[in-house]
Amino acid sequence: MNFFKTNKNYKWKHEYGCINFGNTFVYKISLYEKSEKIIIDLNEYLTILDLDKNFNIDKNTFYYSLEEEDVDNDFNELCLELETIEELINESYYTNFNKSILEVESLLKENYFSDSYLLKKMVFSNLITIFETYLSDLIINAVDKEKELRIRILKEYNLFGNEKIKINEIFDTIDNLKSKIILKLNQISFHNLEIVIPLYKKTLGIDFSKHLDFIPEAVKIRHDIVHRNGKNIKGESTIITDEMISKLSKEVVNLAEIIESENKLLMINLL
Repeated sequence: MNFFKTNKNYKWKHEYGCINFGNTFVYKISLYEKSEKIIIDLNEYLTILDLDKNFNIDKNTFYYSLEEEDVDNDFNELCLELETIEELINESYYTNFNKSILEVESLLKENYFSDSYLLKKMVFSNLITIFETYLSDLIINAVDKEKELRIRILKEYNLFGNEKIKINEIFDTIDNLKSKIILKLNQISFHNLEIVIPLYKKTLGIDFSKHLDFIPEAVKIRHDIVHRNGKNIKGESTIITDEMISKLSKEVVNLAEIIESENKLLMINLL
């Protein structure tokens, strides 16, 4: 409840499903706060007849059983495991992304910085930071969990380039490979789209370049804000407007939703 009180506009979405083939149901739900209560919306209800034969439920899905013999056993029985939900909410990089976006949208709605050009520049720049943090957290989280992705990032993306390993260091390198990969990823500037687009494409199979519109220009504007107080190399100032902030926020949110959806399918295929 404390999470939803703090983030009143946030809706947490998830799925509940039954893995017994004869009685398979999937409930897509949303949780949010309203009038000091947690509200549960049933967004979609599917039976096995609605699902094609290739349907898979991902690793994070909660399951319940419709079988009478399962009562009082280790099944959810359509009850919400709120402690588990709270843990997922607090640990999710996507939730952190959405919380940050909500703060920006709240400021926009209240016209908090309508008369402050300085604040507009800061918020505009921060939207790029929010997005690059999401991109960084997602791929680091995925590579940390999945050995297959660590193989891809080395073979397909060639993360370490032409770095050579001495024979007497091979076993130490293998033992510490995961931490070396994550350290290398943490050194990447994830607002550098020329690096991040092929990194995502070759490692995760996600090509978000076709969905880009304003973001590439916004990255350049952010660079000018950070390094030249908003002026480009010609000495011309870019005036940040509420409309530009809103446009960037919407595109960042839309792109994160697309990436999140494709990443979910990737995780299912790696099962």
